[in-house]
Amino acid sequence: MTSLVVLDLSFNDLEGPLPATLGHHFKHSPLRELYLSDNFLTQLSLEKILPQLSELVVLDVAGNYLNGVITEAHLQNFTRLKVLDLSLNELILNASSNWIPNFQLESINLGNCQMGPRFPQWPQNQNRILKLDMSNASISGTVPDWFWYISSSMEHLFLHYNQLRGELPNLSSKVTLLTLVISGNEFEGHLPQFPSTIETLNLFNNQFSGSLPDCRTYGQILVYLSLAYNQLSGKIPESIGHLINLKWLFLNYNSLSGEIPQSLQSCTSLVVLALGKNALSGSIPTWLGESFKNLQGISLHHNAFEGNTPVQLCQLRHLNYLDFSFNLLSGPIPLCIHNFLQMVGKEGEHSVHSLDASYTKDELKSQMWIWSSVKYGPLFKTMDLSHNMLSGEIPREVTSLIGLTHLNLSYNYLKGSYSLLYWGHEIVVLSRFIKQPAFWHYSSQRF
Repeated sequence: MTSLVVLDLSFNDLEGPLPATLGHHFKHSPLRELYLSDNFLTQLSLEKILPQLSELVVLDVAGNYLNGVITEAHLQNFTRLKVLDLSLNELILNASSNWIPNFQLESINLGNCQMGPRFPQWPQNQNRILKLDMSNASISGTVPDWFWYISSSMEHLFLHYNQLRGELPNLSSKVTLLTLVISGNEFEGHLPQFPSTIETLNLFNNQFSGSLPDCRTYGQILVYLSLAYNQLSGKIPESIGHLINLKWLFLNYNSLSGEIPQSLQSCTSLVVLALGKNALSGSIPTWLGESFKNLQGISLHHNAFEGNTPVQLCQLRHLNYLDFSFNLLSGPIPLCIHNFLQMVGKEGEHSVHSLDASYTKDELKSQMWIWSSVKYGPLFKTMDLSHNMLSGEIPREVTSLIGLTHLNLSYNYLKGSYSLLYWGHEIVVLSRFIKQPAFWHYSSQRF
């Protein structure tokens, strides 16, 4: 292998340790790119192998079971390195505060590496970064001011699941930024301005307060927006309709009030709409079923919606998650619910995971945070209408929803004789008694 330039063994079933002499075999070869990601490699002593691979431009060992401590001494001879991916292992990256690397990285993937508790200083000297991932890295404290401006070409930034604090600066000048994920931290204050180029914005589970800003500042290419689990208040602005390419919208678990703005129906690409656990009121708009042909998940639980459940919702043929629990809804359950083909089980598996076939392998790895952050499993097909004031007979059409894994109609004014329904491998009992809780409830966290 004296002329080998690229070696890609990723996404196989390789297991066990690799020999510590691995790098020795390539020491005098032109090898520049090494991919070993997504295998079952263990006990790979990187600190012994790395000095022998110092001519590499790309080093990718993500998604294995590697452990050990890596210091700047193991990386000091690397001068050509542009891509470093150590993510999703059990590695510790221990670099001193005065370390200045001899390389300039374009892609830094250190998610799940232990780098804290202090915020690392060495990225300050990396000014060509396109992608930086320091998620779940046990970093705490306030983010230094210099960090937000280290690279004028930054496109993707992931800092989620640390213990980071402080207020976000005005990021509108970061015109190259496409992805910002800082969920699961302790950032606070009002929402700042973001660049109009942003495509993915995930601020889930922080301490942001105040009202939602004018959505026109986000630009029209925003696809994913999560502001869930914060302390936001006020009304959802009419400018939400400006986000015509939005597919995922998570505003749940805040203190938002008022009605669902009519302008939202302009967001015809919506796949998931999560507004649960707020103080929203009014009726459920009929256009939810008329405008969103691709909607797969809708969550309005724990609000103050009233009136009937609109029959137009039955037009949502791809719907596999519906949660209207803990509202003031009245009237009957629509007879047309058998039109939910996902719940009936007449459609092939069509989950939000597979909507964007345009993702590359590297981009798909970075999308894993979406589902871990929103606690939404699209494989758990759910209908929850509990804790309302629904009345009338439980429609026989419910028995056609054999694709459901979770059903909850408890705490309503529904009536009828006992029905024993075979739900795949589950048995669900719907009681004829008023205000009686069903004995089976799902335990997965709502979104």
